[in-house]
Amino acid sequence: FGMDPFHYLFFETSQESDVAIHARRHDIFVNGSFGSGMFSPIPNSVYICHFPTLSRRAKFSCLINRRLFKRTIAVNLFGLIQNPQIDSQLWFNDALFIHIPTDRSIEIHGHEGNFVIRGENGLRNILSGEKEIFQGPENLVLSQGNSIKFSGRIIGIKRITGWRVLSTRYLYNPLAHHSYLQVWANSEFTKKWISNLWKIESQVIYPPVEVQSTKQTSRDEFAIVSLGRFMSPKRNHSKNQLELVKGLRFLSKANPKFHLILLGGLAENQRDYFEKVKKLARNKSVAIRQNASAAEVQIVLDSSKYYWHGAGLNQPQSKPQNFEHFGIAPIEAMSRGMIPLVYKVGGPAEVLADFPELIFENLKDLVEKTLHLSKQNNNDLIDKLKLLSNKFNVAEFEKRVMAAFNKLS
Repeated sequence: FGMDPFHYLFFETSQESDVAIHARRHDIFVNGSFGSGMFSPIPNSVYICHFPTLSRRAKFSCLINRRLFKRTIAVNLFGLIQNPQIDSQLWFNDALFIHIPTDRSIEIHGHEGNFVIRGENGLRNILSGEKEIFQGPENLVLSQGNSIKFSGRIIGIKRITGWRVLSTRYLYNPLAHHSYLQVWANSEFTKKWISNLWKIESQVIYPPVEVQSTKQTSRDEFAIVSLGRFMSPKRNHSKNQLELVKGLRFLSKANPKFHLILLGGLAENQRDYFEKVKKLARNKSVAIRQNASAAEVQIVLDSSKYYWHGAGLNQPQSKPQNFEHFGIAPIEAMSRGMIPLVYKVGGPAEVLADFPELIFENLKDLVEKTLHLSKQNNNDLIDKLKLLSNKFNVAEFEKRVMAAFNKLS
């Protein structure tokens, strides 16, 4: 970003309030944590949205009444996790308890081990079983040995009505995301859902893709690759490998030369889905390579012609979180000279909007379009796709980010 020298500082936190303390020492705060409910700690702030979500509490409330559109404030202005203030309890964990009995007085109880309070008025010690009382507002860091147990700014307590508690817990409210000066969406697809779910405006900043042109000239004209973690489509952002194996079965009937290579990470909690894929792929032209190394993935991509991307296939429109929000892998594939075919809904279809021959509606459509492409000379198409992939490279990302930063006050 043209900053020379540019210094990096890495620190580990156990709660978002720790981040708020550090953020106040900087010019710009960027929150890139997926599903974060943290309020902006400084004015110049950016929230990177991978896809809009509701808080766990709002999701729980939806189980009570599914017809109401509900949201909740799960943290206060400084990122401290709290319940709506019917009582005076502010925060606690297994070692200490923070209590605000009046509007400004603050009580800190240590119930397991000794603590050191670092505040605006210096250091204070709390012995196990004792408490410290002082007046707010104050910035506080509570540590036990080398471990920070709490950090944040406590202003005081504001009593509110029962109706206010119900409305903040279950009904529509401006969420933490409204407190940011800018909200970045990773695609137009995500931007649309940010507007629908959060009722706020955002701007599209496509993620950077490390596009790489390959010198590989010899490709298997009938090799199809799909890259992505093996995950069941139930409650997951699945690449639908099971459906792609079914698609290859139909494709092989038309041309038995085609074969499919499935590459992806595998977590133990997805073992059942993986075994289903393996079982269906048995005795078919399917190679499955779970947890393949980066080097192996690159070799396969550089020697194959087609890339199938099945995310979103057979998913209901009511679950937009299960579609591909941006899709880095298809862009990486086409930068290497592959021909991607992607589902009609989501970020990949947005990227390939000028290439309808590469966007499929269902398995039958995927098979037919792959067959049609196999009978054509695709050199011109491949060149155009390589050129398109450059619009998402790191240099273009830097330009978009700096343009967005320059708009900050």
